[in-house]
Amino acid sequence: LADAILPNLQALPCDDSSGNLASLLWAFTEAGVVHRELFQALAERGAKAMADFQPKVLSDAREPCFWSFHRASASAWSAARGRERRRRAGFAAREFYDLLAPLLLQRMPEIHPICCVYLMWSFCKPRVMCQDLFDAVAARVIPEVRSLDRCGLAMFSWNYSYINYKLEE
Repeated sequence: LADAILPNLQALPCDDSSGNLASLLWAFTEAGVVHRELFQALAERGAKAMADFQPKVLSDAREPCFWSFHRASASAWSAARGRERRRRAGFAAREFYDLLAPLLLQRMPEIHPICCVYLMWSFCKPRVMCQDLFDAVAARVIPEVRSLDRCGLAMFSWNYSYINYKLEE
């Protein structure tokens, strides 16, 4: 199935109430199927979407962050909504994050600070610890922290608190 989807992956939107990248990644995650080529293509689309997206407020950043299944469209395609069976329910498979993190690190200078905050949350909440990424988010966001809205600033602080981050300085 994944091999058949790969050539048409670019046609799918990140999020929608019908066929989209979020529902596709959710289906493979729920089935416990890791298809490395598909996950790599999805990770590349995710990193590009985060770099290209220009949010106005924090909640806008959910749109390109399709590896978090906490979204309005999920009720249309997620039969598991409301049933937190897995510890990481609501988030992509760990293998997807392992492919996504290096791509995000490469594109960090292009990613809007608000998107950085939300993408870090999408790693912290399911406990995908990626210290290099978290350090890069801090380096990207701190110089522009005054541009964050109150929700963005609260989530930025929450992210580091949630992972028990200890600043050396």
